[in-house]
Amino acid sequence: DGFEISVSGVLAPWWSASLGYSYLDATIVRSNDEANVGKQLPYVPEHSLTLWNRFDIFRWDDGGTLGFGAGAKLYDRVNNGFNDAGETDWNPSYVLVDTGLYYTRPLAGGQFKLSAQLKNVFDEVYYDRRRYFNSGTIVWGNERRAFLQAEMTF
Repeated sequence: DGFEISVSGVLAPWWSASLGYSYLDATIVRSNDEANVGKQLPYVPEHSLTLWNRFDIFRWDDGGTLGFGAGAKLYDRVNNGFNDAGETDWNPSYVLVDTGLYYTRPLAGGQFKLSAQLKNVFDEVYYDRRRYFNSGTIVWGNERRAFLQAEMTF
């Protein structure tokens, strides 16, 4: 059970934003193993929040724009499964911050876009998920990464 809500819009001609929240009650209500009933499903955060802002920082007379974006994704702590005694370890909550620079320019019959993004700006170390339930293999979250993307529409 749970819900998700998101809001996005243009707050000013130069500023757009989005905000999202998710609540998941991932409590096990039925199981072949009665010891699991009432426990939280492993690897599912109860709360998560996302926020993104994009600002136009310069506009040219020809319609081109230079923009800056910044945002964060917050994830609640999760358990990593239960042992035979019903105990678990908790993976801590974490925050990922992303930024980007964006350039757009209209072209005859189309548009040119160029973006440079930096994901996980603060190089947060986090435990993303468990790949195989019983193997103990873990997958760490992505380290800081940079992306450059060009796009042309016509």
